[in-house]
Amino acid sequence: MPRDNPSCTITTSLGNFTAEIFLRPMPLTAANFIDLVEKRFYDGTHVHLLAPKMVLGMGCPHSKDPHSSKAGTGAAPDGSAFRAPDGRLVERLPGGYVRDEVGTEQLSNYAGTLAMINLGRPDSCSSQFVINCDHNRWADAWELESPASHFVFGKLVRRGDLDVAKKAARGATADDDRPADPIKVVRIRMGTAEDAAAKAKAEKEKLLAEAKAGASGRFIYGNWD
Repeated sequence: MPRDNPSCTITTSLGNFTAEIFLRPMPLTAANFIDLVEKRFYDGTHVHLLAPKMVLGMGCPHSKDPHSSKAGTGAAPDGSAFRAPDGRLVERLPGGYVRDEVGTEQLSNYAGTLAMINLGRPDSCSSQFVINCDHNRWADAWELESPASHFVFGKLVRRGDLDVAKKAARGATADDDRPADPIKVVRIRMGTAEDAAAKAKAEKEKLLAEAKAGASGRFIYGNWD
């Protein structure tokens, strides 16, 4: 997979997950996700689906209330749009959905991959996605025997992240396969946690340098030299 794909950090009440986003092989699916991340769409939502040894599902706007009966039914805003990597404005379909994307590679739903959830019909992916905790080949877009077509658009890259996801997927569930104990998606941001820490450190050092430079000036005849 190309090294110039962007990364994102998914911060949850279980800890952080770092993922590579497949912007090159899945440009529209990835751009749809990145747009929602940059608009803070996912912040404050909850995991709404646990399937032992299979998936951890999240991304529904109704899941901001983890006990809502509508959790798992939501989508991106109706009538919204996002920018494709080539700069084109892509309008989402009615209901906030995006068109199915074949992509430049056949990306299977291997353990550790991120995939957009579809609703069992064409062109019904939107904001909801899963972290695959097993090789769910039945969900591959080209698997014609299954109505599910979960389009892979990323993968976990940090050692230990998949283990955390698998442990969560084995947790107790309430009604409709929701976690018995809510798992909050605090925020999702583009870039890794290390990137964010490095940026914060650089900004702090810049402010300290500016403060030091200002304090070092000499006061002469009512002016700083």
